[in-house]
Amino acid sequence: MRHPGGDILVLIGPRDATPEDQLRLGGTLLRLWLTLTREGLATHPLSQIIDTARTRAALAGHLGVDDPARLLHIARAGRPLRPVSASARLVAS
Repeated sequence: MRHPGGDILVLIGPRDATPEDQLRLGGTLLRLWLTLTREGLATHPLSQIIDTARTRAALAGHLGVDDPARLLHIARAGRPLRPVSASARLVAS
């Protein structure tokens, strides 16, 4: 989805996803985040939209998704206006 503040990314799971499917989708999401970061993009989760039944159902309807439970993740992605500081990491010993 296009949005003035950046593109909106929505991860939609398959119908009747098993726990193993959901685990694979989590891996897909992590790879997506890493790829976007490598390309100089930043993401900002918009989880509150799918944490509430009413807004989750409204978004599912807007996207033509038959089951709101299939909406697994939503985030805004775009180029940061300022340099992004690296998060603190422990040094490998």
